[in-house]
Amino acid sequence: MTDIDDLLDRLQSAGVRLAVDGERLNVSAPKGMLTETLRAELVACKETLKARLAHSVAGIGQSGQPAAIVRSPRQATMPVSHTQRRMWLLKQLDTASTAYNVPSALRIDGELAVATLEAALAALVARHESLRMRFMLVDDELRCAVDPDGQVALERHDLRHLPAGQGEEQALQLAGELARRPFDIARGPLLHAALIRAAPRHHVLCLVFDHIIADGPSVAIFLGELKQLYEAQLRGERADLGELPVGWPPATSPGISTSGGRSWPACRQR
Repeated sequence: MTDIDDLLDRLQSAGVRLAVDGERLNVSAPKGMLTETLRAELVACKETLKARLAHSVAGIGQSGQPAAIVRSPRQATMPVSHTQRRMWLLKQLDTASTAYNVPSALRIDGELAVATLEAALAALVARHESLRMRFMLVDDELRCAVDPDGQVALERHDLRHLPAGQGEEQALQLAGELARRPFDIARGPLLHAALIRAAPRHHVLCLVFDHIIADGPSVAIFLGELKQLYEAQLRGERADLGELPVGWPPATSPGISTSGGRSWPACRQR
């Protein structure tokens, strides 16, 4: 039997969204992400998923608006999500595994203000609590902590001394090595960053996240915000990103479990 919370976690990672329309369960997914296995599970669990979604709708008040989401109190350590517990357990089976590293690489052609990029990266880490998280056992219970002053170092590699054509090859090798570097989720940080200068006007920015704090959609958000922060700092302005209404670890709301995932807050039950 499929575990509904596990299914929702996998749908979240694949960027799949669900909605109920009468008796229909509408599914929206990025191209290629809705595999045959997921399709079969959705069909098998259709009624349970509809009931879960209907339960979330029942929490809407007379005003027609959902109950307000309240930021959870920040403590020294906090509960983790179902997905994070499962991923932590998998990591204990092979602490050196990098199977859950989420790498990304951006090619940057032209002039690059490296100090400004470093400042933008620091601002991104300060903005998102998930990028400052660590995971540890407290009294045999898995908990997470957010480092208030967590920092991520930007490694620098200058390959301009190499003969023409070799810089690109060495850059790919360095990017691969960074992607395969394991994380220590108890110590953090859970983001590795490196800037490789393959030629005078050619850089490669490599960012590798641990999947316990990030997935494909969230990495896309991080990269987009990093670009905005960099461009704003070049202009001497403040990036217009707006305040995050809630953070991660999870927020709480009446009738919503704090152990739920970010993309399915109204669908979680325990």
